[in-house]
Amino acid sequence: VTLDPERPLARRHVARGGRAYTLRDGWLVEVIGGCEERVLAATEVPVSYGGTAEFQLRNALFALAISRAR
Repeated sequence: VTLDPERPLARRHVARGGRAYTLRDGWLVEVIGGCEERVLAATEVPVSYGGTAEFQLRNALFALAISRAR
């Protein structure tokens, strides 16, 4: 989980077959195998003040990651 989709640690994790959850172009995104799927617009995250409260977006990304855990 990272707000920076270009973070090297997240990119390496995905390259090794892992999943990442990030914020890209105003969307919460799930990254699997280099493919990105937009899940939810950041502006739609409750209590994120229109997508500007980064700590709330990070919390939403963690909730997304937990919900997709196997």
